[in-house]
Amino acid sequence: MPLEQLWQEHEAVFRKVVRTMVADSSSSDDVMQESYLRLLSRSSPVEPTFPYLRRVLVNVSLDHYRRRGRRCRHLLHIRAAQVPDPVPTPLTLLLEREEEDLRLRVIEEIRRVSSALPPDLSFALGVYFGPRRRSIREICRRCGLPYSTLRSRLLAALRHLRMHLRRKGLYQDYRYLKGGPPPS
Repeated sequence: MPLEQLWQEHEAVFRKVVRTMVADSSSSDDVMQESYLRLLSRSSPVEPTFPYLRRVLVNVSLDHYRRRGRRCRHLLHIRAAQVPDPVPTPLTLLLEREEEDLRLRVIEEIRRVSSALPPDLSFALGVYFGPRRRSIREICRRCGLPYSTLRSRLLAALRHLRMHLRRKGLYQDYRYLKGGPPPS
C-alpha cells in the first residue's frame, strides 16, 4: 500500500497517538507534518507499514518533546539571569496572573482526581503528601503496610494523576512553572 493511502487511512489514529504525547494541538500538527515529511524523504525501498509509520510518529514526538525541554531550560536560565524590574509591567502582571490561574487549576484538578481514586491509592497519596511529610519507610512502620505495597500504590496514584493532567494539558506547564527541570 502506498504511503499516501496508508497515511490517509490511519490519520485519525496517528493524530490520537501524537496528541497523547504532545501538549497542544498546534504542536501536534507540527509533529504530524514533520513525520509525514520525514516519511516522504526516506530512501528505503521497503513499503511502509502501519507499525513503521506509528514508530516514526512516536520518534518525532519524542524529538519535539526533547527540543521543547531544551528551549524551556534555556529560557529559564535567561529568566533567572535577568534583573527584575522595580515596577511590574502590564505584561508581567498578566503573565503572573496566568501562572497563578494555571497553578490553581492544577491544584483543583488534583483534588478532583484524587478524590475519585480507589481508597487504597487515595490513602497512599494522603499519607505521603499530608501535612507531615514523612518517608515511605516511616509511613510503612506507622501503618503496618509492606514497603513495596505502599510504594506501588503511591506510584500508581501519581501515574494516574500525571496521566490525567497530561490529558488536560496541565502537567508539563505546571512543572515549568515550578522552575523544575523539563521532563526528559
